[in-house]
Amino acid sequence: MGKVILLLSIVLCVTAYTIALPRLEMEEPKYELIRENEALSCKEDSDCPQPKCFQRCSYFACENSICVLKPPKKEACVVGGCSGELCVSEIEDTVSNCLWKEHYRCYAEYGNCIEENGTCKWEETRELQKCIEDES
Repeated sequence: MGKVILLLSIVLCVTAYTIALPRLEMEEPKYELIRENEALSCKEDSDCPQPKCFQRCSYFACENSICVLKPPKKEACVVGGCSGELCVSEIEDTVSNCLWKEHYRCYAEYGNCIEENGTCKWEETRELQKCIEDES
């Protein structure tokens, strides 16, 4: 039983802290960092302890002088692939087959790699679509 509790405290990264669950009557749930039954006060984000994690993690930020749990930060979308033909998340491991296709030049000239609804994609512009049609 002791090993399970220790493992949970390591996974949650809050061994000296507890997270207070939001009250049901709250409109927007907020999670505060609690230490010794008092909310952990802060002046800036760096005053709040941060969890140790490998990729996207929730984090604590200073809001109204209290450390509040925030959702993971969105990662940036970047151009990838051997020919710059992919629009992918910066934390995503993506490879391409490295074969050149003529329409790949269109992404360099007219492409805009954007994030939409949590997904990285090429912005669909008339210029990009026309170039791809002309080169295909």
